[in-house]
Amino acid sequence: MSNVNYTEIVFKIKEEHIKYIKVNEDGSIHYTLEMPVAEQVCPHCGASTRKSKGKRPRDVKFGAAQHHKVTATYLQRRYKCQECNHTFIEKNPFVCRYLRLSKTNMEYLFRQLGEKGSYTEMAKRSGVSVSTAIRYCSKLAIAKPTQLPTVLGIDEYKGNAEGQMYQVIITDLNNHSIVDILPKRDTRALIQYFRTFTKEAREQVKYIVMDMSPLFRLVMQTVFPHAHIVADRYHVCRLVDWALERVRKREQKRLVAHSRTLKYNRRVLMKNPGKLTESERIKLLEILRISDDLRRAYGLRLAFRKIFKIYSIPNIERYIQ
Repeated sequence: MSNVNYTEIVFKIKEEHIKYIKVNEDGSIHYTLEMPVAEQVCPHCGASTRKSKGKRPRDVKFGAAQHHKVTATYLQRRYKCQECNHTFIEKNPFVCRYLRLSKTNMEYLFRQLGEKGSYTEMAKRSGVSVSTAIRYCSKLAIAKPTQLPTVLGIDEYKGNAEGQMYQVIITDLNNHSIVDILPKRDTRALIQYFRTFTKEAREQVKYIVMDMSPLFRLVMQTVFPHAHIVADRYHVCRLVDWALERVRKREQKRLVAHSRTLKYNRRVLMKNPGKLTESERIKLLEILRISDDLRRAYGLRLAFRKIFKIYSIPNIERYIQ
């Protein structure tokens, strides 16, 4: 009885609908489901009927329980209307028409979209294939937003939507939420998308945070001429790291006697000084002793990163001066 109660809570299968239960050697559970004859309303003429015209078996995937697959054979009943002679299938709480994935399993699959994880993990937890998980999730249609945030973030990421290599993600940086995801990273497509918003909605955007992409900058300046464009911290710091790396490579070629030391200790230069081990700290001091230019570049890198710990514009200006 406890098994039936558990099944009713998790899979919405009532006890009176279970005809047989089979537990396989691998622990998987298979149900044979059948609904009793009941009064039905004809979808064609609206007349009531109880005349049954046979049953047709349907395979249903209910997912997994305690890491064991749960499947069922649903004996779906057909009815015949005695007024218009049309036949139709009975309504059921298990599965939608033409599908094999149960309603409860489909709901569980969609709920997982709000969690972190890949399609492979979602499919494994739901007891379906990866292609099935992707196919069902791709049917979801997310409504386009009607408003734009005050602080808008835009960035690209590598994907494969609609045959494109890169997609664009638009975020609300105040609320740390996703506004929309666009399938194409294309100047014309981005401008057309943002121009679908009203002028009032676009004027609400005061700040735009992005990388230093010329494509994004052209789009933002065209569509949001009054918004302030801010380069995000990661890409700015990356430019400084690249500058330090260029100095290291130059010194590696110039100081032939120390080229091996400079070549194999790049990670020490890029690592946060507070996280260096004792041996790494010794290597860093040796590298900085070898080259005056590298020591000066390393000091400028540390000084630049300190700016991000100062949140007052006047203090930042004094620090830079």
